[in-house]
Amino acid sequence: MTESVSSDSKPAERFAHRVYAALSLLPTPLLLFVSTSSDIYLRNQALLQYQHQVLAPFAKLFVLTLLVGAVVRALSGISRPARVFLWAYYLTGPLFLVFAFFRGLQGIVPGVDTLYGTSAGLTFWPILLLVATAILGPRLNRPSVVRAFAAFGIILLVYEGGTLLHNIWSAGVPTSGSVSPARLPAANSRQLPNIYHIIFDAYQTDLLEHTLTDEAKKALGGFTYFPNNKAEWSQTFMSLSAIFAGRRYAYDRTINSFMSRAFDSEVCILYWLKSQQYQTLAYVTNNWDSRVRYLDRVIYHGAAARDELLPLNEESFWNVWLYSNTPPPLRNAAMRSKWFGHLTEEDLEKLQEGRLLPATAPVTSYLGFKSLMATEKALSPSGRYTVAHVIIPHYPLRLRADCSYNLGSSKTHILEQSQCALKLIQDFVRLLKDLGRFDDSLIIIHGDHGDTYRTKNGELTENARSRSLDTVLLVKPVGKTGEGELEVLETRTSLVDVPMIIMNSVANAGTPGPHLPPWTPQRSFAPFVKGEQIESAEMILNRQGFVLGEVTNAPSELASGTVLSQDPPPYQAGGGTEGVSLVVSSGPPEGPDVMPDFVGRDVSEVAEWLARNKLPASSIRHVPHAVAPMGMVVAQTPPPGHQADGSKEISIYVSNNNP
Repeated sequence: MTESVSSDSKPAERFAHRVYAALSLLPTPLLLFVSTSSDIYLRNQALLQYQHQVLAPFAKLFVLTLLVGAVVRALSGISRPARVFLWAYYLTGPLFLVFAFFRGLQGIVPGVDTLYGTSAGLTFWPILLLVATAILGPRLNRPSVVRAFAAFGIILLVYEGGTLLHNIWSAGVPTSGSVSPARLPAANSRQLPNIYHIIFDAYQTDLLEHTLTDEAKKALGGFTYFPNNKAEWSQTFMSLSAIFAGRRYAYDRTINSFMSRAFDSEVCILYWLKSQQYQTLAYVTNNWDSRVRYLDRVIYHGAAARDELLPLNEESFWNVWLYSNTPPPLRNAAMRSKWFGHLTEEDLEKLQEGRLLPATAPVTSYLGFKSLMATEKALSPSGRYTVAHVIIPHYPLRLRADCSYNLGSSKTHILEQSQCALKLIQDFVRLLKDLGRFDDSLIIIHGDHGDTYRTKNGELTENARSRSLDTVLLVKPVGKTGEGELEVLETRTSLVDVPMIIMNSVANAGTPGPHLPPWTPQRSFAPFVKGEQIESAEMILNRQGFVLGEVTNAPSELASGTVLSQDPPPYQAGGGTEGVSLVVSSGPPEGPDVMPDFVGRDVSEVAEWLARNKLPASSIRHVPHAVAPMGMVVAQTPPPGHQADGSKEISIYVSNNNP
């Protein structure tokens, strides 16, 4: 694309041509470095803690490539080799676009795998570039082609740059909930104990057993350990939903509905804590962003340690960019180098999907938890509930026993990362003791589920077929001091008992003792069972020491068997009450103004009801039906339970058994 405008052209035309020529240099560096990196960044920006600084190396490559193109263009007027190189420069961007298109057809179009996935096939692309340069190069001198490339460059720059800048400016960094630390709600005048609820992800019981030393047992004096504790689910947020709702999934609603209800409705223990005037504070992962309704303040781990995480995020981003954009033959050679040498098969699967390696997750959690400890002194000494979700000892294995880590280091061992978890627990306990907050606080530490490890003949083995439900549970009751060492209780427990432990502890706080341990059913508060099916409601009541009292049926739009109300009301102090009476839906009501459920019934019943309510027989419509016998009602409007007072048209569809 050398200057092809004559010297007799007007200065304005010559200037315009130079501008077009400069803009026409944009497509190649944009396609090679900006498009490829921005797409990966936008897919993974939350995992990167919205650190757009990881894009800086690609911005430098863009500028460097653009400068190379500018120099070659300037030399192309006096050097034929430079002119040929310039043609190749311009065609590299479009050719890369074609290359990326064919890469997406792998496994779909026969033969494409050969062009992209083999060394022989890979030689096709530089040959294609040479041929295209020889054939098309001379035509690139035309002003119309220059303008076309310039227009393409402008469009690409506006689209890529606009999309990226919009996401960077609008995404923001999730840091907190609705209030700042200085404006947390004031604690209730009643002296409420602090509650520390620490969740270690995938902390299987076996892992604690293999790392629990005599020194650690002494450091955990005041705690009770439950080796027979079980999680309800092996998946994090289903398990957390069961914990915060204090109930098992009864398969009476969708999984999404169960999880949403667990965090966003009155069944949530956070709702109850707010009703008791507790401050609620969380140090959690970004995945909690839709589960913060009843939290006064949320600190995301990444936001608490952004500076320390930037080098890790830069390394992870380079990994995924290189893997996503390097052809397999070259990538396979790179696998033997330090670039990818420590990656597992699971890592590679994520890279192949263009997803960021979760290499920073345990480190992020570690730094976030250290941030929690650093701010603890400035927070309220009573009336505060603090939950922390720590992705340790969960995969990937990045932390040593002392919680140190190195960039690009080979993976550590699961027992090392488990020792780090135990170290964090001991450090936190030591901090609370130093602040004088240990004795008067309730501390609950547990996993969310187990992992694929098993203990056989005293040795820890891995690669079991499924995750274990055995998970750690440690409880330090209010008023228990740190004297002695860790107590072990063989009682069978479940993580759904956590809300009961919290409510019992709050109920007993400030009242004369002695008190039963908080993990024993005490009927301190009536559990919330409204909206549950009667069978599920009875199990929830029994687990907390209540029995099912009188059950009364009442018509309702809700499904039959759904609890409509309860006595005592939800969360009212039990006061020794043993039975909880329930009003349960008997299904949609029937009456002169209420539409019955006619589906599956004979048309004669419909005719009687229409006559009794003085409604026209023309409401019955006969329709063909392949299965229902003649005369059976197959559909109706309005639905059962809705008003049928003449304000809406009534239609009863009856089978004529004539498909």
